[in-house]
Amino acid sequence: MRSMKLPIALFALLCSVAVSAQSDRSCGRECLVKQVDMYLAALVAHDPKRVPFTANAVVIENLKRIQAGEGLWRSATAVPTTFKIYVPDEQAQQIGFMGVMEEGGKPLMIALRLKLMDGRIQEAEHVLTRNLKPDSLQNLQRVRTGLLEDVPESEREPRYVLRGIAFSYYDAVDFNNSKLAPFAADCSERENGQPDAGIGGRAGASASDCVGQHRANIMVSIDAIDNVRILAIDPVTGLAFGLSQVRPDPTRRDVPAASLPAAHVFKIRGGKIHEIEAMGFVAPPDPATAHQ
Repeated sequence: MRSMKLPIALFALLCSVAVSAQSDRSCGRECLVKQVDMYLAALVAHDPKRVPFTANAVVIENLKRIQAGEGLWRSATAVPTTFKIYVPDEQAQQIGFMGVMEEGGKPLMIALRLKLMDGRIQEAEHVLTRNLKPDSLQNLQRVRTGLLEDVPESEREPRYVLRGIAFSYYDAVDFNNSKLAPFAADCSERENGQPDAGIGGRAGASASDCVGQHRANIMVSIDAIDNVRILAIDPVTGLAFGLSQVRPDPTRRDVPAASLPAAHVFKIRGGKIHEIEAMGFVAPPDPATAHQ
């Protein structure tokens, strides 16, 4: 019996070493943030070799698969400075980011998702919004304070709770029913720097009040929300980062016949959504589904 115990013990030791080595290659919150900063700097330098990609890395930009070195890799001219929101997720080894940078010297809003494997970037996804209006840029100079504040440790929600609350937002929008999501009384939403007026919404048609948007039937022009993905959750800040594709009602002629690939950052405190920062762009009808 003693001769059998040694191989088993040795096997257990080797497994322990392997798990430890794998854990050493995982990225913590600060590491994930550094990965985003390094990635953005590489974009501006037009040099994908600065990024630790895996051999089979996938890069998506505005729903289309590109090669590292194409798209924004060629046109980026300045990294984000004052408007930056990070959503690091240690458990998923992903990070969501939303910020304002420059392309050809002009402001560009970017939502970025990075997925890591063993400390290297396996997936990178860009959602870009160009031609930002001057009044939008006024709201994109600084991130709202509430989005950046840490949630007191005693008040932090479990990861699965934050995930469920973030998903509920899309149901509320899809069915134009604010009761389907736990919006706080002070909840406000901006999209591309402006109070969200929904697809085809008129400027000034709604305030940024989350519940008020639904009461005003701003969202009735939406037919469906597809490809919803809650990709990064940070219990420390109470932030959740999601991507989706909003499709308008095809029977209505007062809204564009296009879809809106979008990114959202939700601030969740006390089980309620308090702030939402969103961005997106108008895509041609029926674009290819983004890589998941």
